[in-house]
Amino acid sequence: MLLVMGADLGAIALGLLFAYWFRFFSRFVDVNKGFHERDYFRALPWVAVLWFISLRLENLYRRNSKILDMNVIRRIITGSILAVLIFFAFAFYERREPQYSRALVPIVFGSVVSILILERIVLDQEVHAAILRQRGDAEGHAADRREQDREVAAALPREQEQPCDIDHQGADHEDHRHGSAI
Repeated sequence: MLLVMGADLGAIALGLLFAYWFRFFSRFVDVNKGFHERDYFRALPWVAVLWFISLRLENLYRRNSKILDMNVIRRIITGSILAVLIFFAFAFYERREPQYSRALVPIVFGSVVSILILERIVLDQEVHAAILRQRGDAEGHAADRREQDREVAAALPREQEQPCDIDHQGADHEDHRHGSAI
């Protein structure tokens, strides 16, 4: 679970950085009013932690939950909506400088959600591959043990291959000779 949580926090930070680059440096969205880089970089860790907590509040990190399925994707989307709403609430009541770009909000939402889902896809594939490798190693060790069993069995003395006569009637003759068998 810690691996998933750490990967999600990294994906959130990566999504925020990508959205920042896309908004201000990619030339796809015009920058009319200018911006102060330090304001965005100062807010980045707080927004990342807020986003992570929002995902936690959406029960994304439950024990024994899958790394990726439709419920996880739904929780990522609803947790991300919660994070944006909380950010809007803080920005509304903050009302001091700095002012943040409104065009950044949908870009941030789209990039963070997309990168979170991509990260979960990669993580799910890697975990399944590790499980299969571990299972394959176990099967390989079992095959080695079977080969060793065959080698040991070949070295053991075998019973006589010829059937021999067994005296069933005289089987108790030793017990009578020494008294009782008790």
